[in-house]
Amino acid sequence: MRNLSFFILGLTWIFVAANPIRPTKLGNDDTLLFVNAAWRHGNRAPDVLSNGSLISYFKYGTGQLTEEGIENSYQLGRQLAIRYINTGFLNRTLNVKQVKLRSVAFERCLSTAVAVGQGMFSDIKRSIPLPIPVFTEEFSRDSMMAPSWYTCARNVEIQKAHCANYTLYKKYNEFIAEAFFCLGWDKKSKFFHTRDDAKMVEGIVNEYLAQVESRPPEVVEEARRIYQDIQSYQTGFYPHSEVELAKLHGGQLLGAMLGDFNFHKDCNETSTMLCQKKFAGYSTQDFILAAMLELVDLKEKILGIQSPFFSSAIIIEMWKRPCGDRYIKFYYRHGPGERSKMVDYTKDVRGCKGQVECDFDDFTIFRRRIRFRIQIHRNVCHLAMMKMTPFRAFLVLFFVYFPGIVASFQLIHVFSIWRHGDRAPVRLFSSPEAAAHSLFKNGLGNLTDQGIRHAHKMGEFWRKRYVENGFISSPEQIHVRSTSHVRTQRTAKEAFSALFPNENFELEVYPIDWNCLTITFYMLKPSLMDCPVVHALQEAKCAGYVRFPSDYAKNFDSYEYDLWRCLGLDKQVKYFGSDKLSFRLMESVLNEALNNYLFIGTNITDAHVEEARSMYRKVQRITLGIDLYHEPDILRTLSQKCAQKSHVDREKTCDSIVFNGYSSQDLQIFPFLEILRSTKAAVGDDAPLYTSGIFVELYANGKDYFLKAFFRRDHTDFLVDLTPNLPGFQGESCEFESFVSAVRNYSQKSNEKACQDLEKIEGRLKEIEKWGTRNGVVLIDQIEKSEAQSIENSSFILKSQNFLLFLILIILCFVIKN
Repeated sequence: MRNLSFFILGLTWIFVAANPIRPTKLGNDDTLLFVNAAWRHGNRAPDVLSNGSLISYFKYGTGQLTEEGIENSYQLGRQLAIRYINTGFLNRTLNVKQVKLRSVAFERCLSTAVAVGQGMFSDIKRSIPLPIPVFTEEFSRDSMMAPSWYTCARNVEIQKAHCANYTLYKKYNEFIAEAFFCLGWDKKSKFFHTRDDAKMVEGIVNEYLAQVESRPPEVVEEARRIYQDIQSYQTGFYPHSEVELAKLHGGQLLGAMLGDFNFHKDCNETSTMLCQKKFAGYSTQDFILAAMLELVDLKEKILGIQSPFFSSAIIIEMWKRPCGDRYIKFYYRHGPGERSKMVDYTKDVRGCKGQVECDFDDFTIFRRRIRFRIQIHRNVCHLAMMKMTPFRAFLVLFFVYFPGIVASFQLIHVFSIWRHGDRAPVRLFSSPEAAAHSLFKNGLGNLTDQGIRHAHKMGEFWRKRYVENGFISSPEQIHVRSTSHVRTQRTAKEAFSALFPNENFELEVYPIDWNCLTITFYMLKPSLMDCPVVHALQEAKCAGYVRFPSDYAKNFDSYEYDLWRCLGLDKQVKYFGSDKLSFRLMESVLNEALNNYLFIGTNITDAHVEEARSMYRKVQRITLGIDLYHEPDILRTLSQKCAQKSHVDREKTCDSIVFNGYSSQDLQIFPFLEILRSTKAAVGDDAPLYTSGIFVELYANGKDYFLKAFFRRDHTDFLVDLTPNLPGFQGESCEFESFVSAVRNYSQKSNEKACQDLEKIEGRLKEIEKWGTRNGVVLIDQIEKSEAQSIENSSFILKSQNFLLFLILIILCFVIKN
């Protein structure tokens, strides 16, 4: 970042004596709880001057605030002080626990944040301006306010639909030049024709706004029209409406505000340290504000085709009535000076139903429309920027954003496995309030209404991807299987109803204890129930290891609880007890939180939710086999029965089926991702979300075949291209033969012989014994990292090889047929 010494030059100027201030009364008996504000930086110099001799007009440098910009930013702070400090909402002296200011990592935005803070907390008794703390992050880490044309690979994918040469841009004027040609201004402009001409547009416009006459009026006017189109293009408003771009630009910031409101809505009834925060201010840019306004359906009403002016601001307040109801007020400040009035647009906000005091639940009901989960946003937007070599960045862009390489190939088959939709807890609710809540009216273990909607949306995704292009033309071309759980069956049926409305289809349901193809319930049964070798190895690591009961499908949480205690995790809890009821309660709290249940009127806190998430994730990973050693030879033996079953299925598949789908659970998706070497790319350190799924597509061109694999993260329909991670991937594509060769070591041997060969593991048992146990608890921290990694990889393969074999058989079938 450039030298920030201009901060001192510009901000020491700020006057310490302000206009007289009259106290402002807010509301009657209602209580203001929290304020979120986001503003555009003050008036600034151009990034690139149209004429180098004009630098004398901009003493703080190109791209920086002008004198007018500093003053206007300061006056914005004074206006906020009148409303929130003089009325007693905030302390007159700066309390950093009450106020948090954050800025994008542009100097002009940082300067603005400091000036606004100075205006809010000016003190006529001070001879030195008050230091104002402002938080910021590097572009590569800032998923909230960083410009997406610098950092966001997903932005490239969207914009390429309208602009074939679009890529990531390190300089804004390079982006402007590309947009200039994409929008066709090179053909219709009177004064601008080349890329160098286009790069001057921003400078001419900002020189004009700074009242510096650098060009004739007619040139300036055309430059303003061009710049206006480019700004609308970058935010997704022109020439086509791209709501996802608005999400990428403004969704994270608006989502953070909603998160603050959710956290602080009960703060006046608590005394926690975090509740002291009452004001969050964000110093940002025009396109962020425009995107936020678009997401609440106010962009057209407030801005029309214009962009937010310097020092404009969005201010959102959360209030509480004496009866306890919360409501939202939404204001927009159009700019400095005569534009500085805070105009109330609450009744026009999306979801507020014309209310001048918008019910809190009505305001937050649309949060999923506008917000990416933070992990997803980082994976979507920062894939091409974070810790990537130039070669890796090239591969990502090549395979994700240049689908033309497969244009000559024909899609001939799809294999997919997905997780069910959002569900209620399985065994019990965390409280009577949760049990009575409308979120869970469908009962324990069943899909919530939201889960049903998301399952339907998954079917709409299939329709767009496979039906509308003619690949699937009738229900007879689809074969869908499900576990016998009601939630997985309902998910499959809802999805299919969106794929082919008003059509019936046969859903093949397998019982939970089916011994073969592993879409049943858990891939653990063949090894944990029937294999003495695996039992011996697990018992060596955990003296209290308990084998699956014969009715394990009905008592799986009992097995998880025993495993949890066996490994000593029950001694690590802080907020829950160590009995079985407490363990079940953790599952309840976790799934209620995933459904955005807010635990109002209960003792459940964020700390409870986080501990439940952490503990349950550990148990889940151990259940999948991580940290429980399996011999590599065993991994190659457990697919024989399934291979026979798959061979029978192949005959049916070869006739007409082009889409094989499996409605299942996260425990099946996890290991299959691992064997595709794609766990990190797909879910990072998290678990597969509701309605997430894997899609493996087989393409053919004559005698050549290759695979593409994708992961649909959740109901947002964003796909992660897993192809470069596949076994057998060789720089340009994943050819079918290479894929099969890479996984050929999963051979079919005698399952019974391998599982009974206890002599073969004597050496391994002695190694495990050396690690030692203490009261029957594994000392996991004594296991060498290399061993732990080997354990993890091996156990995941155990759970996945049956799926893998079936996938290969299906693909072979189509290769032979074609």
